[in-house]
Amino acid sequence: MKVVLVHEVVPGGSWYAVSDPEQVKSRVELCNRNQTYLLTLAERIETPEIFSVPQQQSDYVALWEASADKFRQPSPREGQTSLSSRAYAAAMLPLRHLPLPVKRILRTGWKKLSAQPQKPIRGFDRPYYRRITEEQLLAGKLS
Repeated sequence: MKVVLVHEVVPGGSWYAVSDPEQVKSRVELCNRNQTYLLTLAERIETPEIFSVPQQQSDYVALWEASADKFRQPSPREGQTSLSSRAYAAAMLPLRHLPLPVKRILRTGWKKLSAQPQKPIRGFDRPYYRRITEEQLLAGKLS
């Protein structure tokens, strides 16, 4: 992908270039109340067989590659579980020898933590969005 652009449809609305999640080490989100256009400019560099390589979001790929236990292909059943459930199972693996009452306490704490809402990113906060002028947009100067 070459670039993702965002434009909020309001009087005098601006265009923004969206940061690559891999570069900002975070998922890029937007919470607003206005109609917003997303424009993705991409270049096809090959035509592979569909689903020959599983598609993964870059922030998850970075986490898997950084982990001590290298990424492995999930079993079909694992693909049906939630990310929270898989993360819990991975976190509990080293603790498998703990007594059951201790595991229950940890499970309760995990559920409370995963149920807490994350603070949303509001508006076009940096470093996630970089404002670009219409002149830059028309000239193709997007990076």
